Amino acid sequence: MRILLACAALLSVALPVAAQAQTEAAAEATANASVASPASELRVGTVLSTADGRRVGRVSRIYKSKDGTPVSASVIVDGRFAIVPISTITAKNKSVATTTLTLAEIRKLK
Repeated sequence: MRILLACAALLSVALPVAAQAQTEAAAEATANASVASPASELRVGTVLSTADGRRVGRVSRIYKSKDGTPVSASVIVDGRFAIVPISTITAKNKSVATTTLTLAEIRKLK
């Protein structure tokens, strides 16, 4: 009888702790999903345009760091490659992205 009471007491303490741990893990996963990088939808072939709506070109390559996060995107502008920093790009969806740079600024990039 004492063993059953001890087990019941342990379960009454352990179950709420386990439930709370699951809730915290789910909240953390949701928070991490919403903190995705602005260019997480960026793909090769995505059309890049400037903030004022001018078309720059299609993304031909995405350069990544050692940990796999995108660092920059290569776009052909006026017959040459321009490497645009990912920090300036916001992907609207898988086929359209916008950069905060102007077309003149992108032309100066190498």
